[in-house]
Amino acid sequence: MNEKVKELGCENTYFAEGHGLSDENYSTANDLLVIAQYAMENPLFREIVSTEYYQPDGFIYPFFNTNQLIA
Repeated sequence: MNEKVKELGCENTYFAEGHGLSDENYSTANDLLVIAQYAMENPLFREIVSTEYYQPDGFIYPFFNTNQLIA
């Protein structure tokens, strides 16, 4: 992950662990923008983050996206 963000030009981002819960992880708002723009180039990622409602077969409780920017 650290190699990829450097490739993207992020200079103020560091990942110590994949889950991002460590105190050693950090990023700036600008770097997060660069990472998000790169992620949005992936059609599957775009589909997932723009899904408003999803209920897989066999699941009782559906998933709702509460992001008001896509509603």
